[in-house]
Amino acid sequence: METNCEKSLSEEKIIGGTPVGSKYPWLAALMYRGGKFQCGGSLIGSNIVLTAAHCYLNMRSAEELLDFYTIKLGVYDICANDFSEKHFRTKKVYIHEKYRQVFTSSYDIALLILDDTVDFTQISLPSAGITSWGNECAQPGNLGIYTNVSMYDDWIEEKLKDSNEKL
Repeated sequence: METNCEKSLSEEKIIGGTPVGSKYPWLAALMYRGGKFQCGGSLIGSNIVLTAAHCYLNMRSAEELLDFYTIKLGVYDICANDFSEKHFRTKKVYIHEKYRQVFTSSYDIALLILDDTVDFTQISLPSAGITSWGNECAQPGNLGIYTNVSMYDDWIEEKLKDSNEKL
């Protein structure tokens, strides 16, 4: 999904709502190397982002997993550079072992361990959810599939324990 920066923020990117400014600083943008937006995520710990496994579809190696995206936090307008944005790289990516890349949305969950911590003392972290997939996602009358994150609490805890990270 390429970002069309020619159109205004509310005209192209807000679906069924209005701009909220920097009200949700835990929202993460996974940006391709060239600076194009691909996927979203949620900061759930000081250096942990929850996202969808399908964001890493077609990755062949651990090196590709780490280098494919820049993770941006504090982004309000994806088309403008904002002084409040923070950029991170990933030092570890966990994709659910049972995630199937073809014809299913089951286990579509991934954790990203960032290369640095985020000072979020002023942030109240959200209950995260993941949009797994959909045809013209979030448009009225179109099907969307969502991951129930609470079903993966044990998996998240296991991965964080393996990497010595804490929520």
